[in-house]
Amino acid sequence: TTEQTAISITLKATEEGQEDKVRYFDTLQHAIDAAPEYNAETNRGATVIEVSGQIELENTVTVKANKKVCIRATNAVTISRKAGTLTADMFQVSGENAELQFDVKEGAENASLTVSGSLDEANTQVVDGSIVKVSEKGAFGIGTEVTLKDNNTSADGGAITNKDGNVVLYGGTITGNTGVKGGGIYTNTSINVQGTVVVNENKRGTEVSNICLDGATTMINVTDVLT
Repeated sequence: TTEQTAISITLKATEEGQEDKVRYFDTLQHAIDAAPEYNAETNRGATVIEVSGQIELENTVTVKANKKVCIRATNAVTISRKAGTLTADMFQVSGENAELQFDVKEGAENASLTVSGSLDEANTQVVDGSIVKVSEKGAFGIGTEVTLKDNNTSADGGAITNKDGNVVLYGGTITGNTGVKGGGIYTNTSINVQGTVVVNENKRGTEVSNICLDGATTMINVTDVLT
């Protein structure tokens, strides 16, 4: 729609003299579905979906094979579960060339992106899903000023459950989550980290459990300067 909402994709002009066009969407899922599919010949980067307001999810947002998207906050944005509706995974990324990134717009004053899994103020209600589940060669990454927090779940990973996918932390904070195996992150493949990364105060039951590396060859790869 051309009617302004908090979720938008800017289509760059293809010819000189033309103006960029902005398309608005009522849900993140509709914006992801509208993003072009990945094409190996053009090797186009992720489609940027800008969010400028608070979003409550009623259903799991899915990123399927051959969809590459970046959800980018343009100011202080929170994505949360809508009470009484969503207890499953908030986001799922699955399949070859499926990619989801969370980041903030460069130069946007006070911009931040917080994804909260809490269903109540005290964060005591247990949900069934992670904030993000990655599987079947899907990829997920977060950048600076992104926070994944307060997801109290019966899933393997409180914030991130990664099974046969790819996870990259190039900044961001993961805190206050509880999971069955990894309070912050559960992964059965190696993950890549760089930049300023905070993973703390996550739990498995009552024990501190920030990252669960499942498998003898599963490790944390430091790919650049790490603070």
